[in-house]
Amino acid sequence: MPSRKRDPRELAFDGVLSKSLDARRNSNSGITTSNRNTRRSEKNALPLVFLFLIGLTVASGLWFTNGYLWRTPISVGKAHHRAAIIDELSVTNPNASFIQDVKQSLTSSGYSIDYYPPDQVTVGLFQTLPSKDYGLIIIRSHTAANAGIITGERYSQGKYVYEQLTDQLIEGELQSGPSYFAIAAGFIGSEMQGQLPDSTIFLMGCDGLQGNPRLAEAFIDKGAKFVIGWDSAVTAYSTDVATAALLHGIAQGLTLSQAVGIAASYSDPITHGHLNSLSWQQVSGQRLDSFLYTMASWSTVVFFLVLGPSILILLPKILGRKWLDLSGNRKNRLKQAEFEE
Repeated sequence: MPSRKRDPRELAFDGVLSKSLDARRNSNSGITTSNRNTRRSEKNALPLVFLFLIGLTVASGLWFTNGYLWRTPISVGKAHHRAAIIDELSVTNPNASFIQDVKQSLTSSGYSIDYYPPDQVTVGLFQTLPSKDYGLIIIRSHTAANAGIITGERYSQGKYVYEQLTDQLIEGELQSGPSYFAIAAGFIGSEMQGQLPDSTIFLMGCDGLQGNPRLAEAFIDKGAKFVIGWDSAVTAYSTDVATAALLHGIAQGLTLSQAVGIAASYSDPITHGHLNSLSWQQVSGQRLDSFLYTMASWSTVVFFLVLGPSILILLPKILGRKWLDLSGNRKNRLKQAEFEE
């Protein structure tokens, strides 16, 4: 049967319809490609978000723990057999027999000793103390009411102005006589030049390890392994007796912890204060606990204040986008089927 000759208008209509279908197919393909690109961009953004959160956590750890989150005790790999006796207390309470006993105990333990009388106990001495390579530093000194080590250098408002304005140096007042400069915790962290690796610091003054031991922690931050001090006020006589007993124990071969335990039995009969010690491990544990608590608290706040509303805003959009994609594809398929019919 011969084929029917088609009308030119019918052929023109078929051409227009074919072009329309091709355009719709290309349009649907473009939408699908765009959606795929959007999903790919969202997936690529996830690693960046995770990297940002990791960086934020590391920075927070550095800030809140002062580096203790990944830091190890500063060590030089060898014992320091050099000791310093910094004796400001002799301004008001000289005790030559105590100094002699301490020198004898330390010498028998193999230490070389440098003794600093009151006129040499200056701000400059504390500033350069880390450079002198001492393994044991005995600070026989009064402490100020606001936790400062009193030096033998007379106080003046015109000296060390910046250090005074930033509370690194404070005025130390004794019961009678002139005022002296006192070393605060901020001075130890900012102005002492260098580190104190493997060192033990003995704070013979009042309140060295009472409450919030800022001075002791400042020495630990400088690299010291141990800080020994009193948990309350102490008289000059009691601190001399307990210190002599502790150093005698070390000379007999006791560990530092054992010697502190023996010396702690020499409590002050007036103030009832006791010797105590603070180690790098204790400070690092406290900083880590504080960091974890802070991170847990802030994580909860961030989740409820930021992520919670973000999820509520983005979830409908994500679900709506998927619904529109499905419904749009369904409509396109129906229209295409209608044209093909």
